[in-house]
Amino acid sequence: AVTFENYLGGFGSGAYAVTIAEGAIPSVNIVGGRERTAGRSEGLRVSATAEAATACGDLDTAKLDFSWSLVASDPTDATVAEDASMDQRVFEALPYSLDAPASYVLRVVVTDAAGQSNAAEATVTVVPAQLVALISGGSARVASTNAALVVDASESYDPETLPGDESALDFAWTCTGNGCPSLGSLASEPTLTVAGPLEPGAYAFDVVVSARDDR
Repeated sequence: AVTFENYLGGFGSGAYAVTIAEGAIPSVNIVGGRERTAGRSEGLRVSATAEAATACGDLDTAKLDFSWSLVASDPTDATVAEDASMDQRVFEALPYSLDAPASYVLRVVVTDAAGQSNAAEATVTVVPAQLVALISGGSARVASTNAALVVDASESYDPETLPGDESALDFAWTCTGNGCPSLGSLASEPTLTVAGPLEPGAYAFDVVVSARDDR
């Protein structure tokens, strides 16, 4: 353990456990560092590098066994994905197999031909993706004053939802400009249909898309 004292007389200490093994142990490193961030819809792919000293003192990377484990920081509130990689040097969690938001500890244990092992860990934070709001037809258009105006945001989606699943999205439309019509109950629909006639002029119809998890 080590203890530090500052000029005000404050103390701080820390400890680091070290286990001494007989003989040389493999060196192992998780590529990309000990802190990782992943999106649920993107999945997770992490690789490790390792090497071990042979009896002749050379470095050997061939006769090494990699064993991965992924543990949720809160096992009651997160799904633990299985390793989908065919390469033992790589851990892969498929898209949508992890929960978000959630935190995991990814650990790899490397064992050499002599049975000596070493491990490395990384903290993985899975974050939910931002919602995607889309309005069909682009951001500007010219419409007739006499025809109904249809502004369609039904193609908006949640990247955290499995493709093909019904997205639980809420919509909130607003209109700015002189002569804006009353939207009423239509303001919460994916598609806004405004019956004509509309006064000539410029109008801005904006939609806010939100999810039930406060995104």
